[in-house]
Order: sequence, then C-alpha cells, then structure tokens
Amino acid sequence: MNKLLEPDHRRAIRRSIIEPLAMAAVIIVLVISGVVALRNFRELQQTRLRVSHSNHVLAGLRLVEAAVMDAESGQRGFLITGDEAYLEPFDDAVRRVRASLNSFASLIQDNATQRAAVPELRSLVEERLAELQHVLEVREHEGLAAAQQTVASATGKRTMDRIHAKAQSIREVEYQLLMTRENAAALSYHSGISTSILSTLTGLLLVGGVLYLLEHNRRKAERSALDLRTTRERLQLALDAAEMGSWNINPDTRQ
Repeated sequence: MNKLLEPDHRRAIRRSIIEPLAMAAVIIVLVISGVVALRNFRELQQTRLRVSHSNHVLAGLRLVEAAVMDAESGQRGFLITGDEAYLEPFDDAVRRVRASLNSFASLIQDNATQRAAVPELRSLVEERLAELQHVLEVREHEGLAAAQQTVASATGKRTMDRIHAKAQSIREVEYQLLMTRENAAALSYHSGISTSILSTLTGLLLVGGVLYLLEHNRRKAERSALDLRTTRERLQLALDAAEMGSWNINPDTRQ
C-alpha cells in the first residue's frame, strides 16, 4: 500500500516545490522588468536633456549674432541722423553682445571643441564693436563724410563675414552633436518600448503558466478527492455486503 501511495506523495512534493518556484520566477521577472524600465527611462531623460542643451547652445549663438547686428543698426541710425538718441540702443546692444557671449561660453563648457572656439569668436566680436565705436567717434569729431568714408572701407564687412563664418563653424559642430543626441534619444525610446513589451509578455506568460499550474493541480486534487471518496464508498459497500467492520489503529500508541 505504501508503494501505491508513493507516486502520489512524490507528485505532492513536486507540486509543493514547483508552485513557489514559479511564483518566485514571476516576481523576479517583474522586478527585472521594473529595473530595466527605470534604466531606460533615465537614459531617455538624460538624452532629452542633452538634446535640449544643444538647442540652448544654438539659441545662445543666435543671440550673439543678433546683438551684434542690433549694435550695427544703432550705429547706422546715429550716422545717418546725427541724433544721439540712437546711441542708447547702440550701447544697450553692446551690453547684450557681451552678456550673450558670456552666457554662450557657459553653455559650452562641457564641450572641449566648442569651448576652444569661443576665444576667437569673442575676439572677432570685440573687434567689430571697436570698429563700430571708432566710426561713431569719427562721426562725432570729423563729421558725416569722414565717417561714411570709414564705413566705405569695407573693413567692418570683412569682420562681420569672419564672425558669421566662425559662428557657422560652431553651429555645424553643434548640429552634428544635436543629431547624435537626437538619434540616441530615439534609440532609447524605441529600446524602452521594446523592453517594456518583451518584459510584459514574459510576465504574462509566466503568470499564465502559474495560473495554469495552479488550476491543473486544483483539478487533480479534486479528481483525487473524488477517487478517494469513490473508493471509500465501494469499500463501505463491500463491508456492508460481507457484514464486516473496519477500524483504524495507531501503530505508535497501539490505540
């Protein structure tokens, strides 16, 4: 009889081991999925911050160029009219040029290539501001004709061309960096989606497997209980028919 019960006993032991292991596997997969999703989220957040930083760098460069052009506009207004009211916009533009240059320099501190280009850009901008100031002084002391002659020398145009060329080279470097960062952000985004889908499917499969195992074991237990009840009923019928009795004995206590 012990031999007959041994397979059922082994199956019960296996069930008692497999079910907790399956639940542990589900928990482990869910934890790993959460960690991976968190890592992907952080990578995506960092790449988006880097993309935003590159956009700020490009915007800062545009502010520098715009401020230099505003200084030129203020200077020309004074040259044409002689009205000193135009000197106030000129002075304001000069202040904005230097402030925007300082802000731009702080933005590219993390990039050695861009940082190395700032001194030359600053030197060219200061050179252009000095040229504009010199023309104003000529206009004030020597008159409009002398100032126009100074402007006609095209020195200022050459300086502005150099400023624009330098700004464009800085812009191209930042555009390449921006493209790299945008590609990295897109890769992180798609990787995060793929990982989330894969981990979700894996978790669902494991959960489904555990539920199937539990349901399968429940049905087996019900069938075993039904078989046991049927066996007991048949035994009872046999005992009744033979007019026999049955009893249980505890081998340890002999009771």
